[in-house]
Amino acid sequence: PTSVKAEPALLVNKLEPKAWKLYNLIWTTSVACQMSDTRIKTLSFEFGDEDASILLRSSASAVVFPGHQVLNKEKEEENKANLRVLESLSKLEPKLRCLASNHEPSQHF
Repeated sequence: PTSVKAEPALLVNKLEPKAWKLYNLIWTTSVACQMSDTRIKTLSFEFGDEDASILLRSSASAVVFPGHQVLNKEKEEENKANLRVLESLSKLEPKLRCLASNHEPSQHF
């Protein structure tokens, strides 16, 4: 783009669909590289039994400052849900005793 003010939304009816998609990608990338970095909050925790025969590790993360990702609206709702999970998990304290109500031997990536 020759001007950052030539936003893709202004050209959607002036370009062919394929040309507009390419312009949108180039414009978004050009603007994003000038923006601040995204800041992500990550919370890691471990659960285990008293004799340490079982240890479960997990982590959760959410965007706390979108930075250049503000141009990507697709994950906005997912991030809101992640922030709620992080808020709940951050209330856990070290050595907090928890009762297991269900055990499902599976792994999630």
